[in-house]
Amino acid sequence: MITARKKQAFTQWIGIKKVEKSDMLSTLKMVICISFVFVALSVFILYMIRGTATATTDFDGMGIVVLPAGLIYAFFNTAFPEELLFRGFLLKRLKNKCGFNIANIIQSVIFSLLHGAMFISYVGIIKVLLIIVFTAIIAWFMGYTNEVKADGSNEIQQIFVEYIDRIVS
Repeated sequence: MITARKKQAFTQWIGIKKVEKSDMLSTLKMVICISFVFVALSVFILYMIRGTATATTDFDGMGIVVLPAGLIYAFFNTAFPEELLFRGFLLKRLKNKCGFNIANIIQSVIFSLLHGAMFISYVGIIKVLLIIVFTAIIAWFMGYTNEVKADGSNEIQQIFVEYIDRIVS
Protein backbone atom coordinates (compact mmCIF):
# COMPACT_ATOMS: atom_id res chain seq x y z
CA MET A 1 0.00 0.00 0.00
CA ILE A 2 2.92 2.34 0.65
CA THR A 3 5.52 1.34 -1.94
CA ALA A 4 3.25 0.59 -4.90
CA ARG A 5 0.67 3.35 -4.51
CA LYS A 6 2.36 5.63 -7.04
CA LYS A 7 2.39 2.83 -9.65
CA GLN A 8 -1.25 1.69 -9.35
CA ALA A 9 -4.34 2.05 -7.19
CA PHE A 10 -4.57 -0.17 -4.09
CA THR A 11 -7.65 -1.94 -5.45
CA GLN A 12 -5.79 -2.92 -8.63
CA TRP A 13 -2.75 -3.91 -6.56
CA ILE A 14 -4.87 -6.55 -4.75
CA GLY A 15 -6.73 -7.59 -7.89
CA ILE A 16 -10.03 -5.75 -7.79
CA LYS A 17 -10.35 -4.60 -11.37
CA LYS A 18 -12.52 -5.14 -14.41
CA VAL A 19 -12.18 -8.38 -16.35
CA GLU A 20 -11.72 -8.02 -20.09
CA LYS A 21 -14.94 -9.04 -21.83
CA SER A 22 -13.25 -10.95 -24.69
CA ASP A 23 -12.78 -14.26 -22.84
CA MET A 24 -15.29 -13.80 -20.02
CA LEU A 25 -17.93 -16.24 -21.28
CA SER A 26 -15.52 -19.15 -21.73
CA THR A 27 -13.95 -18.40 -18.35
CA LEU A 28 -17.38 -18.29 -16.72
CA LYS A 29 -18.34 -21.62 -18.30
CA MET A 30 -15.09 -23.17 -17.06
CA VAL A 31 -15.64 -21.80 -13.53
CA ILE A 32 -19.22 -23.11 -13.44
CA CYS A 33 -18.26 -26.60 -14.65
CA ILE A 34 -15.36 -26.96 -12.25
CA SER A 35 -17.44 -25.48 -9.42
CA PHE A 36 -19.96 -28.29 -9.83
CA VAL A 37 -17.14 -30.82 -9.45
CA PHE A 38 -15.89 -29.00 -6.33
CA VAL A 39 -19.40 -28.87 -4.87
CA ALA A 40 -19.82 -32.62 -5.37
CA LEU A 41 -16.48 -33.29 -3.69
CA SER A 42 -17.36 -30.82 -0.92
CA VAL A 43 -20.51 -32.76 -0.11
CA PHE A 44 -18.42 -35.91 0.25
CA ILE A 45 -15.86 -34.19 2.50
CA LEU A 46 -18.54 -32.50 4.61
CA TYR A 47 -20.19 -35.90 5.05
CA MET A 48 -16.86 -37.29 6.26
CA ILE A 49 -16.42 -34.55 8.86
CA ARG A 50 -20.08 -34.33 9.92
CA GLY A 51 -20.46 -33.47 13.57
CA THR A 52 -17.34 -31.29 13.50
CA ALA A 53 -17.71 -27.56 14.12
CA THR A 54 -17.12 -25.52 10.96
CA ALA A 55 -17.50 -21.85 10.06
CA THR A 56 -21.21 -22.33 9.34
CA THR A 57 -22.10 -24.51 12.35
CA ASP A 58 -24.01 -21.56 13.87
CA PHE A 59 -26.58 -21.96 11.08
CA ASP A 60 -27.16 -25.72 11.53
CA GLY A 61 -30.74 -26.87 11.94
CA MET A 62 -32.31 -23.47 11.18
CA GLY A 63 -33.63 -24.38 7.75
CA ILE A 64 -33.81 -22.39 4.54
CA VAL A 65 -34.77 -19.21 6.36
CA VAL A 66 -31.11 -18.59 7.32
CA LEU A 67 -29.80 -19.05 3.77
CA PRO A 68 -29.41 -15.28 3.13
CA ALA A 69 -27.60 -14.81 6.45
CA GLY A 70 -25.40 -17.84 5.75
CA LEU A 71 -24.48 -16.57 2.30
CA ILE A 72 -23.67 -13.10 3.62
CA TYR A 73 -21.59 -14.65 6.41
CA ALA A 74 -19.77 -16.94 3.96
CA PHE A 75 -19.01 -14.09 1.59
CA PHE A 76 -17.86 -11.40 4.04
CA ASN A 77 -16.32 -13.60 6.75
CA THR A 78 -14.55 -16.18 4.64
CA ALA A 79 -14.63 -16.03 0.83
CA PHE A 80 -13.93 -12.34 0.19
CA PRO A 81 -11.18 -11.92 2.83
CA GLU A 82 -9.53 -15.18 1.71
CA GLU A 83 -9.53 -14.07 -1.93
CA LEU A 84 -8.03 -10.72 -1.02
CA LEU A 85 -5.33 -12.23 1.19
CA PHE A 86 -4.31 -15.34 -0.76
CA ARG A 87 -5.02 -14.50 -4.42
CA GLY A 88 -5.16 -10.71 -4.16
CA PHE A 89 -2.09 -10.13 -2.02
CA LEU A 90 0.06 -13.23 -1.51
CA LEU A 91 -0.13 -14.66 -5.04
CA LYS A 92 0.50 -11.30 -6.70
CA ARG A 93 3.54 -10.56 -4.51
CA LEU A 94 5.00 -14.06 -4.90
CA LYS A 95 4.39 -13.99 -8.66
CA ASN A 96 6.66 -10.96 -8.92
CA LYS A 97 9.41 -12.82 -7.04
CA CYS A 98 9.28 -16.38 -8.40
CA GLY A 99 6.86 -16.51 -11.34
CA PHE A 100 3.23 -17.54 -11.54
CA ASN A 101 3.52 -21.35 -11.39
CA ILE A 102 5.66 -21.48 -8.24
CA ALA A 103 3.69 -18.63 -6.63
CA ASN A 104 0.37 -20.35 -7.30
CA ILE A 105 1.61 -23.58 -5.77
CA ILE A 106 2.95 -21.75 -2.70
CA GLN A 107 -0.27 -19.80 -2.08
CA SER A 108 -2.40 -22.93 -2.54
CA VAL A 109 -0.22 -24.95 -0.14
CA ILE A 110 -0.34 -22.21 2.53
CA PHE A 111 -4.10 -21.84 2.03
CA SER A 112 -4.68 -25.59 2.37
CA LEU A 113 -2.37 -26.03 5.36
CA LEU A 114 -4.24 -23.31 7.25
CA HIS A 115 -7.55 -25.01 6.48
CA GLY A 116 -6.17 -28.40 7.46
CA ALA A 117 -4.71 -27.05 10.70
CA MET A 118 -8.18 -25.99 11.83
CA PHE A 119 -9.39 -29.61 11.75
CA ILE A 120 -6.38 -31.68 12.83
CA SER A 121 -7.44 -32.11 16.45
CA TYR A 122 -11.04 -32.94 15.48
CA VAL A 123 -11.00 -35.38 12.56
CA GLY A 124 -7.63 -37.14 12.48
CA ILE A 125 -4.74 -37.09 10.06
CA ILE A 126 -6.30 -39.00 7.13
CA LYS A 127 -9.31 -36.69 6.88
CA VAL A 128 -7.07 -33.64 7.39
CA LEU A 129 -4.86 -34.77 4.51
CA LEU A 130 -7.97 -35.09 2.34
CA ILE A 131 -9.05 -31.57 3.35
CA ILE A 132 -5.56 -30.22 2.63
CA VAL A 133 -5.41 -31.80 -0.83
CA PHE A 134 -8.94 -30.71 -1.68
CA THR A 135 -8.46 -27.09 -0.56
CA ALA A 136 -5.05 -26.92 -2.28
CA ILE A 137 -6.68 -27.91 -5.57
CA ILE A 138 -9.40 -25.31 -5.12
CA ALA A 139 -6.86 -22.62 -4.18
CA TRP A 140 -4.68 -23.49 -7.17
CA PHE A 141 -7.68 -23.33 -9.49
CA MET A 142 -8.77 -19.96 -8.08
CA GLY A 143 -5.24 -18.60 -8.48
CA TYR A 144 -5.14 -19.87 -12.07
CA THR A 145 -8.56 -18.38 -12.82
CA ASN A 146 -7.68 -15.00 -11.29
CA GLU A 147 -4.25 -14.61 -12.86
CA VAL A 148 -4.42 -16.48 -16.17
CA LYS A 149 -8.06 -16.44 -17.22
CA ALA A 150 -9.11 -13.10 -15.66
CA ASP A 151 -5.81 -11.22 -16.18
CA GLY A 152 -5.07 -10.78 -12.48
CA SER A 153 -8.59 -9.86 -11.42
CA ASN A 154 -10.54 -11.22 -8.45
CA GLU A 155 -13.69 -10.00 -10.15
CA ILE A 156 -14.46 -13.39 -11.74
CA GLN A 157 -16.04 -14.51 -8.45
CA GLN A 158 -18.33 -11.49 -8.56
CA ILE A 159 -19.29 -12.29 -12.15
CA PHE A 160 -20.01 -15.90 -11.13
CA VAL A 161 -22.24 -14.75 -8.26
CA GLU A 162 -24.10 -12.33 -10.55
CA TYR A 163 -24.57 -15.10 -13.16
CA ILE A 164 -25.98 -17.50 -10.54
CA ASP A 165 -28.22 -14.70 -9.24
CA ARG A 166 -29.67 -14.23 -12.74
CA ILE A 167 -30.36 -17.95 -13.02
CA VAL A 168 -32.09 -18.07 -9.64
CA SER A 169 -34.17 -14.90 -10.23
